[in-house]
Amino acid sequence: MEKTMSIEFGQSVPQQLFAVSDEEFLQSIQWKSKPTGDLMKGAQSGDLNRFCKGLSANLKSIAKQKRSGKLAAQMQWSTLWSDESVDETCRTSDLISLIRSARKLPAQLKKSSKGSKRKKAPDLSFDEISRLLVSWIDQISSADPLLPFEMLLLIELLENLGTRLAPAALISVWRTCLFSAVTLCFKLEETDFSELPEDQVALISGEVPWRAGLLFSEISGAKNFRQLGQQNLRDSFFDRTDTDGTPHADFFPRLDYWLITLTRATYAGQIWGKALWDQEAHERFQLSVEKIIAACDVSGQIALCPTHTVSHLELLSAAACIAGLQSRSAERLYLKSLQTVKKRSGFFIQSEDCPSSQSDWAAQALMRNYWSDSSNLLVVSWNAELPVISLTAMGKLLFQGAWDFSLTVNGETVTGDGEWSCVCWNTDEDADYLELHMDLDSGFRLERQLLLPRNQHFAFLADIVTVTEAANIEYRSVLPVSAELAGL
Repeated sequence: MEKTMSIEFGQSVPQQLFAVSDEEFLQSIQWKSKPTGDLMKGAQSGDLNRFCKGLSANLKSIAKQKRSGKLAAQMQWSTLWSDESVDETCRTSDLISLIRSARKLPAQLKKSSKGSKRKKAPDLSFDEISRLLVSWIDQISSADPLLPFEMLLLIELLENLGTRLAPAALISVWRTCLFSAVTLCFKLEETDFSELPEDQVALISGEVPWRAGLLFSEISGAKNFRQLGQQNLRDSFFDRTDTDGTPHADFFPRLDYWLITLTRATYAGQIWGKALWDQEAHERFQLSVEKIIAACDVSGQIALCPTHTVSHLELLSAAACIAGLQSRSAERLYLKSLQTVKKRSGFFIQSEDCPSSQSDWAAQALMRNYWSDSSNLLVVSWNAELPVISLTAMGKLLFQGAWDFSLTVNGETVTGDGEWSCVCWNTDEDADYLELHMDLDSGFRLERQLLLPRNQHFAFLADIVTVTEAANIEYRSVLPVSAELAGL
């Protein structure tokens, strides 16, 4: 092997390394310091057994950390929360199916007593999982490389069950992830993200470098790659939240995916002992989680955000814990009460702070009377041509969707420019009040008023059309009745 063939973060990856033997691949790795221990010395000498011993020791401590934490059940396989596979025959779906089979297997070997009942045998053994993993990785090539989401799935598999894989499978997964991570590192700056949703940009440019940098921390340049991911996640988060943590209304259709990436990356840092956020970012992340929880209705659903792969209640409960919200905070108590509401007649949580908020920058207002299973919640966004509202009354969803209108003046249809703005916001001990306006054609103006009282069960929604002169006006306001209510 030529001496010029080496692998390290920040450098171009010789494509020949993709096809070399495991021994040659490991010997090409540039370490950040003089090789010590079984992992580095085994790689340096091409001793696969010694390398596997060192790698397994590293992964064992991480797996133990993940299994022993309070969030083991929710977060251990949380990369699956980002699954958007629609084609069940695609390569990614095959990997997900394989991982779902692997997660059913015990993470540790356990001795069973003679008198204990025998549990049903899993569909696949670790030997079979290992064999199938190697076959799956054989599909990867320089022409059809590992996808960033696939890399996250494999990194999580290594963290959770790497010590149980057969040596050949362990090395195959590890080297495939390393080769792909180093390749991504070199090409990341020239990657075109223009067609991707923001949560996917955060995953590829932020979470993948962050987590790969943690896994491959002993390899030259990995720290810089990890810090690049950390900075990209911070920039993405700060650019898309107001100073009080309110996420921009543009992201509500995929808000759960966005929060999943930030929560998972924060958790990974805690497991590996590397904080993702500095103090300023951590405080804003806490505020953001609080704002999103306040937008969660009694069913556990985030207003204006459809449920994708994981229940919002499960996601928010994990995010609240990982963000470090106090266990006795109104937000944590509310989520806990929602999880146990079926076992009790109802709940009411006292809180000195009002959960309502409004942000001109985020084009969003959140109006909530209190924390209870019978609370009223009105969420409004005005970043599109029409305001979008979600109204939940005493735990039942009444309205959700675009709030439309039609207007004719002297028989002529009048439309607006779609530029809505907030002209008044007030919140106090009595009520929350929001007023929006949009300029219409011919100098007319449409104003919308929304009022949610604090201690009474009604909401006031009104439209006002302002004209410049006397005219024959025909106006209709079209509220988006929820599908559940429309079906009654």
